[in-house]
Amino acid sequence: AKADEIAKLMNENEQLKSAIEDLK
Repeated sequence: AKADEIAKLMNENEQLKSAIEDLK
């Protein structure tokens, strides 16, 4: 389902933002 793919991408994006914040 397209919505599931979008939700997964958004979740991965949030994890990336958290990881970037940890590196700062």
